[in-house]
Amino acid sequence: MRGSENIKTELILLLHAHLPYVRIPHKRFPLQEIWLYQILTESYIPLLLSLKELLRGGYAFTVTFSLSPTLISMLDDDYYQTRYRDYLRIVLRLLENLSRGKNPDAYHAASYLRMRVEEVLRFYENINGDLIGSFKSLSDSGVIQLITTCATHAVLPAFRFNEDLIRLQIDTGLAEFDSRFGFTPRGFWLPEMGYSAGLDRVLVDSGIAYTFLDAGSIYLSRKFPERGNFSPLISDSGLCIFSRDMVLSNVIWSGRLGYPGDFRYREFHYDYTYSMDDRDLEKLGIERLPFGLKLFRVTGGDETKDIYDPDMALRLSGDHAEDFVDRIFRRAREVHRIIRHTPLFTLPFDAELFGHWWYEGPDFLKRLIREISRSNALRLLSPEEMIARGDAESIQPAEFSWGRGGAFATWLNPECLWIYPRIADLYERLRGIIAVDQLKPAIIQAMRELLLAQSSDWTFLIDKKSFDGYARERLEGHLDAAERIIRSVESGNVDWEFVGEREQSYPLFRSLSSEQGKRDR
Repeated sequence: MRGSENIKTELILLLHAHLPYVRIPHKRFPLQEIWLYQILTESYIPLLLSLKELLRGGYAFTVTFSLSPTLISMLDDDYYQTRYRDYLRIVLRLLENLSRGKNPDAYHAASYLRMRVEEVLRFYENINGDLIGSFKSLSDSGVIQLITTCATHAVLPAFRFNEDLIRLQIDTGLAEFDSRFGFTPRGFWLPEMGYSAGLDRVLVDSGIAYTFLDAGSIYLSRKFPERGNFSPLISDSGLCIFSRDMVLSNVIWSGRLGYPGDFRYREFHYDYTYSMDDRDLEKLGIERLPFGLKLFRVTGGDETKDIYDPDMALRLSGDHAEDFVDRIFRRAREVHRIIRHTPLFTLPFDAELFGHWWYEGPDFLKRLIREISRSNALRLLSPEEMIARGDAESIQPAEFSWGRGGAFATWLNPECLWIYPRIADLYERLRGIIAVDQLKPAIIQAMRELLLAQSSDWTFLIDKKSFDGYARERLEGHLDAAERIIRSVESGNVDWEFVGEREQSYPLFRSLSSEQGKRDR
């Protein structure tokens, strides 16, 4: 379907990388830390390798990359870097053991995975674990446009009852990013694409120039823009908005109807570690945990699955990249007939989709960017390039979010509604004592606890009933710790030992200052 009929089309590709802050030093491989190590191995590092390869190849493109402050803190911490190297070496030994098996197909799959993990380890050692530096290097080269999000990925509309809490999330997130990268980003990812009236003004007040919203925020707005969500938009407060194209996004996003669900790709759920002999695990001194040994492909539903064929899967990712370009052009022709203007398609995704959930995702993206760069009709741009043109339509977005029904139901569900009034009460009490300078360490730790309690991850896990026990434990632990610290400050008898223990357990947001809690007093 390619040829002279293909009209000029512009694209913004955004990858949002986020994980909640987890630190469990008394275990060698706590399951919650394995989340980070698996995603580093399957998503973040393969994506960096793909982008670096494209840069060396001279391809012209820009990908917008959002890094959450909690993730930045973990990537830049020696604690995780040491543990990650330990994890990679264990995975390599497990794969080496599997490579000695008698099944030639399983041997091929295990050998391929081992090669990929070895590549990841080599890269990690070559950069001395400095992933922040790798992202910064790609940012300096223009290949990626770095942005960030709230301190702990809070769904901001859930805290509309107190604008100071929202500002604390935003300003702490920006400060944490600046402390690592040396600049404040102009773009900002709204967690879960959650928007409510007035957030545009708050973001602009914090120096933010643009954000991203779901199409529902545009379709439900009172004044529908002439070009719909296929061009830059600007709110009354001057915030530039880029809105997701649902049709193209779902081709990649949907595990059921999109590319990732193809039976020839690698199966995500079944980890071969659970089939290994107890003695093999005992030799390595490890528990039976999901170390990421995925040797099967999607085939078979809940029944017997075929062994993964990496050669078949990689050929397929190339086919799907070409197919996606054709879909872009078909979509562009449909949209152009309506708006009579060069269409802009904004495609935001969780970065973890590419590699962790969809193992071949980084290869698909690499091939897709090559295809786009070779096309005279397609351009992969940064939001800032689009803003510089000054061609944005006015909009006042409607309230909307990702998740069930677009109405915040995932995070404001009945099991979690008690959280928000308690956070509000604790924050008001904290503000009452915030000016007591000699108590700054205690006040800052109470702030840190409240920020961590606001994470959208805990309410998401509770709603999905996935690791909900751990989510409740973290949520209640942070709120109880904030309560204990605030109460001790109010009584004039600060429990400094407890404050020190909590600081040691959650050593992030070093840029946090008690000055950030003094707004509007």
